[in-house]
Amino acid sequence: MATGGGLLAAARYLEHQSLIGPVSTVTSVAAPVAVFTLALFAIWTTLVGEQDPFHLALLVAAGAVLLLSVLLASWGVSMAGCLVVVACAPIVTVIGFETVGHRHLTEAMERLRPREAVHDPDAAVRSEAT
Repeated sequence: MATGGGLLAAARYLEHQSLIGPVSTVTSVAAPVAVFTLALFAIWTTLVGEQDPFHLALLVAAGAVLLLSVLLASWGVSMAGCLVVVACAPIVTVIGFETVGHRHLTEAMERLRPREAVHDPDAAVRSEAT
């Protein structure tokens, strides 16, 4: 909902009906995206039970893209251009996960699996039969 509020502020800005400037307007969109991204990584870390340096790098890269969008607004880049940059922040995470992160997830899931299931896939079947 917060991102929608930021987008409403951006629409008002584009219609020349806003009382806030371009930097505040872009920040009103970028901040909720940053909170969502941070929450997504926090949930992943909590569920997996470990911190992955690669995922931390993705978080920093997504944050850098969001910061860039605000800087671009302060440098006079159009609102549309700044919003495109904000929209690219989640893409950083998707590309990172699709290229490398999925392997990290597979390794983390293997570490979470019980030892006997890793070494003997039929162990669960045998234990149910007894």
